[in-house]
Amino acid sequence: MRVAFAFAMVLLAACLIAACATRAPQEDAQAKARYEYNRIVRTYQIPASESTNEVERALLLHQAFTAYAALITNYPTARPWAAMSLRAVAALHAERGDWKKALETYDIVPALYPDDDWEVIQAWRGAGDLLWSARMPALAVEYYRQIVERFDRPGMPPGFDAHVRIARDRLREAAAPPPR
Repeated sequence: MRVAFAFAMVLLAACLIAACATRAPQEDAQAKARYEYNRIVRTYQIPASESTNEVERALLLHQAFTAYAALITNYPTARPWAAMSLRAVAALHAERGDWKKALETYDIVPALYPDDDWEVIQAWRGAGDLLWSARMPALAVEYYRQIVERFDRPGMPPGFDAHVRIARDRLREAAAPPPR
């Protein structure tokens, strides 16, 4: 009887350990996407930002671009990692001078991840700032307007207020008469 009880306890313990160690497929994809995103940042993005050699920097940014694209393809539902990767790809397009492709990529974020507020506000801000810095305020205001319309409300998490404030300031500045 004791042997049967001990065997049952060992079997129960083994089942519990196996159950705890097993993840749902979505959780596993989420963990893999997170790992991959962090690896890309550590392996390519940070070294590229610190590189003083333009050839090395261009190679690292190309590798980052390729790795982000693979993450987006392999883990399209892993939030927020896929959306963050899309924003990174948009920024890399902008850095290459391909602003049209950058804006198209920023626009994909709210289309694919409309419920991921933090990624949406950052994508709109990135697109708006890109156009603003290119001295195209008439186009930039569309992105800033979307930020204010969607996120200027009480109860938003910390961090959103800075994006909304900047968007409101840019909208006011764009409406102001040009300096003489």
